[in-house]
Amino acid sequence: MESKLPLSLGFDTVNVCSAKCIFCPYRFTKTKKKIIMGLDIYRMALEQYVNMGGKSIGLTPGIGDPLLDPYLFERLEYCKSYLGLKVALFTNGILLARDNNVRNILNSSLNEIFISTAGFDRNMYLRVMGVDTYNEFIKGLEQLLCENKQVGNRLKIGILLRPDDWDMLETSDFQTKIIPLLTESVSVSFEKAFGNWMGLLKSEHLRGDMRMRAVPYFWLRPCVEMFTAKVLPDGSIRMCSCGIMKVDELVIGNIKEKSLSEIWSSSVAKEIRRSRPEVCRNCSFYKPI
Repeated sequence: MESKLPLSLGFDTVNVCSAKCIFCPYRFTKTKKKIIMGLDIYRMALEQYVNMGGKSIGLTPGIGDPLLDPYLFERLEYCKSYLGLKVALFTNGILLARDNNVRNILNSSLNEIFISTAGFDRNMYLRVMGVDTYNEFIKGLEQLLCENKQVGNRLKIGILLRPDDWDMLETSDFQTKIIPLLTESVSVSFEKAFGNWMGLLKSEHLRGDMRMRAVPYFWLRPCVEMFTAKVLPDGSIRMCSCGIMKVDELVIGNIKEKSLSEIWSSSVAKEIRRSRPEVCRNCSFYKPI
């Protein structure tokens, strides 16, 4: 595995979000100012990854929503010059209905979009998402599903439901507004067990039918996330694409100082994979390679 390129390359392009989900550590962070990745760092990292043979990138910040990135569509436009590159992102969908976002998404190089939400009941949405934006969310999701159908279902759409009450499937909005718009290009999945984000979240932060995933007792093989990478706004390369935007022991270099290829195959990276880093010891996201 070490002789190969990263399984995927993620970009932490922005550090702010439009929701305060109870299953996300964003509400515990003390963000002093909005941080945005410069286009120069983004282009440098993307070009080097593609030259290594890379085929899959994610524009989902560790904690933040990509639709708040003012350069999102410039980044997606830049991806068009790389044929065969798969581009995906996660969003809470709150801003889909604003600023022609749906039309821009459907005209972009994006291949797959995942909508993370509580479900289709306004009261539950408020409990889980922490913001009263349900009507705007539903409007944007309906528009995305409808217009994607009109263009031949070009975009793959994943709706990831994270409810605190499983009776959500019986709600009127789900039955009358969403189900009629589902096609073969749309998947609906559910999450009941949640990661602890390296110990930042605890069981008492969740509600109702939600539960916390257990931290494994054993570390028998390297975690699969040690074979993914993310680019932080300053150009730092951090192993593990699922963690929050953080400079810690998983940072293995900076793309402004060395190439992505050199950083990825360095002795520092190999040593981390062969150990169980301190920052990983209380993480319930562990998945053995």
